[in-house]
Amino acid sequence: MSKFTNELVLDHKEITQMLKKLRKLGVRSPESRELLMKSKDKLLAHLAKEDTKLYPPLYEKAKTDASLAGTLDIFAKEMQGITGFVLQFYENYTKREDLLDSDKFVKDIAKFISALQTRILKEEIALYKLYDKLGIDDE
Repeated sequence: MSKFTNELVLDHKEITQMLKKLRKLGVRSPESRELLMKSKDKLLAHLAKEDTKLYPPLYEKAKTDASLAGTLDIFAKEMQGITGFVLQFYENYTKREDLLDSDKFVKDIAKFISALQTRILKEEIALYKLYDKLGIDDE
């Protein structure tokens, strides 16, 4: 695993741990709001890393590799759906009035964690391995 993909995997672990702790604390805990904002910031920073360092070299390689281009297209389309859900989750739970509905929060954070873990697994098994296999960090 390259230094960069290892960094991305560590981000995944940290984000997942934050969300699981948030689920355990519940929506009304004094720590929850701070942890919610930290997880949002960490996730957005992670996505920015992927957008600036991971995807551009992969798309460059995909210009001459139809299989890679297809894989990237699948990942991009899937991410569009997840992004909408994630942004809506953070928008909903960073508003004071939305913090009151514990039952809704429990359901929403469970869906969020599940969707994120599925995406993380796919990225780590397929995308990051492809990145490393192509030797992009070695160039």
